[in-house]
Amino acid sequence: MKIPNTNQCQELLKKYKTPERIINHILTVNKLALFLAKKIKQSGITINIEFVNASSLLHDIDKLMTLDKPESHGEIAEQILTKEGYPEIGKSINTHGIINIKKIKTWEDKVLVYADFRAQDNNIVSLSERFEYGRKRYPGTVTEEKVQLAYELEKQICNKININPQILKIFNHKDTSIQ
Repeated sequence: MKIPNTNQCQELLKKYKTPERIINHILTVNKLALFLAKKIKQSGITINIEFVNASSLLHDIDKLMTLDKPESHGEIAEQILTKEGYPEIGKSINTHGIINIKKIKTWEDKVLVYADFRAQDNNIVSLSERFEYGRKRYPGTVTEEKVQLAYELEKQICNKININPQILKIFNHKDTSIQ
C-alpha cells in the first residue's frame, strides 16, 4: 500500500487548490487524529500512524469541489486519490462523514471520523456543538441514530485510551505540550 508523506499531502492540497480556511481545519483534524492514533498504539492496538496522518491531511481535499453537493464529499476525494496513486487512502476518506458512520470498521477510519467530528473550523469542540452546527449547515444528514453512533464511537476511543473527551479541547491552545 502506497501512503503519501506529509510533504506529498501538502503538494496534493496545493494541486487541488484547497483554501486556507479548509487547510486550517485539516491541520486541526490531523493534530487530534495523530494524538489519538499514538495513544491507541500505546494501548497495544495495531494502528498505522502514517495512514492516519495521510488520511487526516487529505480528508477534505475535495471540500471546495463539493460545497454545492455535499453528498459527493468523500466520493470525489476517493476518485482524486485513486488517480494520484493512493486508492486505500481515498477509500478510507470516502467513509469519513456522518452519512457513512455505519461503514467505519478500522481503527484508522475510527480515528479520522472522530477527529473530524470534533474539529469545527480550527477548533476542537464537543460532539453536541459539532452536530448542532451540522444540523444547520447540512439539514437532514445529522439524524439521531447517527449522533448516537458518534457518541458510541467517542466512548469506544476514549475508553480505549482512558481519557475524558472534554480534555481534548486542550488542542485549542496553540502551545499545548500533550504528546
